[in-house]
Amino acid sequence: MQKTTQIYGIRAIMEAVNSNEEIDKVFLQKGLRGDLIRDLENLLRRKEITISYVPVEKLNRLSKNNNHQGAVASISPISFQTLEDLVETSQNRKVPALFLLLDQLSDVRNFGAIIRTAECSGVDGIIIQKKEAAPVTADTIKPQLVRHLKFR
Repeated sequence: MQKTTQIYGIRAIMEAVNSNEEIDKVFLQKGLRGDLIRDLENLLRRKEITISYVPVEKLNRLSKNNNHQGAVASISPISFQTLEDLVETSQNRKVPALFLLLDQLSDVRNFGAIIRTAECSGVDGIIIQKKEAAPVTADTIKPQLVRHLKFR
């Protein structure tokens, strides 16, 4: 599993969002103007994807010699489910489902430890907040757990 998967460029990010790629967060250059960037911002808001406005230096560090055009997106290493889908899936089971609800967890390593403990404890799903939470990255989870996890 790659450490992080990123997409660079406004049109590439728009295409990924429209293809229902699991975008974790989009970093946009502060002060960037234009119709195309406005279209991207509107699309991200409609899809409820977190936007972080950062200086160009941060984008340069994230993109490492790629032409970012003022926009870098981080792709989540797992797929998320809505809370409604998670509950609906659990209702079809013969035994009660066990969910873990996490709030205001900001440390990636702690989040990873909790996920691994939940997997070992038989938790069926982990519910996390959509914004202001530790990101779900390859550093957070172990590759062997990806197929078991259900979030949001």
